[in-house]
Amino acid sequence: MSTYYEQMMRFVLAMVSADGEINASEMRFLKNLQKRFKMAETMFSTILEEAKQGFQKVRVPEDPAEKKKLFDLLVCAACADGNIAEKEEKILKTIASRFGIEEFEYDRQIQKAKEKTGQANSETDPQYASRICPKCGYRALSEQDPLIVGHNGDGECPACGIILSRYHDAQQKKALRQNDSRYSIDEFIQSSGQNDDLSGKFELENPYLLEVNLQGVACWAKLGSMIGYSGDVRFTREGILEAGVGKMFKKAITGEGTQLMKMDGRGRIYLADQGKRITILDLAGETIFVNGNDLLALEHTVTWDIKMMRRVAGMLAGGLFNVKLSGKGLVAITSHHRPLTIRVSKGNAICTDPNATVAWSGSLSPEIKTDVTFKTFLGRGSGESIQMKFVGEGWVVLQPFEEGYFGAR
Repeated sequence: MSTYYEQMMRFVLAMVSADGEINASEMRFLKNLQKRFKMAETMFSTILEEAKQGFQKVRVPEDPAEKKKLFDLLVCAACADGNIAEKEEKILKTIASRFGIEEFEYDRQIQKAKEKTGQANSETDPQYASRICPKCGYRALSEQDPLIVGHNGDGECPACGIILSRYHDAQQKKALRQNDSRYSIDEFIQSSGQNDDLSGKFELENPYLLEVNLQGVACWAKLGSMIGYSGDVRFTREGILEAGVGKMFKKAITGEGTQLMKMDGRGRIYLADQGKRITILDLAGETIFVNGNDLLALEHTVTWDIKMMRRVAGMLAGGLFNVKLSGKGLVAITSHHRPLTIRVSKGNAICTDPNATVAWSGSLSPEIKTDVTFKTFLGRGSGESIQMKFVGEGWVVLQPFEEGYFGAR
């Protein structure tokens, strides 16, 4: 073996023994280096003994490239045990000075080494796993080491021959089989537990469950939508004259199936409607229209009224009645699956299926558009004979589902 590699090994041995001992991690590093240098055991043992004498027998290389390569190796040696000791850092600084390495370059390299050392404390860290062989402890000597770039980038240990990516995949699968906590009761409770945030009046526990935080001020909700509650809460079905005589007659004429209940007191109430997705809207003086079947809850500060479509033909599609909401406060509406909002502008009218129309802005006044032919009465039509037509400036909310409110579809 050449004297060059002997000198490098002497530098490295002096470095790792600077703190007075050579631990198991450092010895693995040295033995892997011995194997990489193809150094005989007798020579390695001789240099190991000489390391106790410090740097007396070490020759400083003259070539700047060799100096840089050796210094990089010494930094790796200092990191071999996962920590750069104070004595090791002092030695590195002395060597850097003797090698003519600029101070800023030294600081940059030491800082980089310390960052890697910190990362190497976690065996789950990808950079740590790619720089140290998890089977034999071999440490990559450079960014081009086979442990990092070997086997088409998957990493191949030159000491024991394992393929890193395959090894880690196998270990991960083994760990999952031995200790899979994804289905434990604790994990289920944690993942499905309620949100303790009480900052808002309406809060979504998940996309399909609404939490209403009552603090002495009443709210309205769809009758039958309560699935649980805590605290001192009272539920009162909407009285026949609760909303006024005018609304009572509208409800009687339209046959509206959506009835409201008043919730008052203090506590938490959980609302849901047949697993439909819930959207919370904060009205700041605006007006919106919601299909009567898609209204879940509203604050008492929001005023509502039932609006009838202009043409009785809307009854055929269940779109005769809608609820007008205006004022300031929170409103919760529902939809089957994730809703889609379409902008309506002048010259760009939108036609929708009443059974798929959830809500629209108060600036729009939809009309019923019909295409009833003889085939429709024979059951040979397209099934899209009745649509809602929106003209003007505003928006319309659709759901990817045709909900038959009166048994249509």
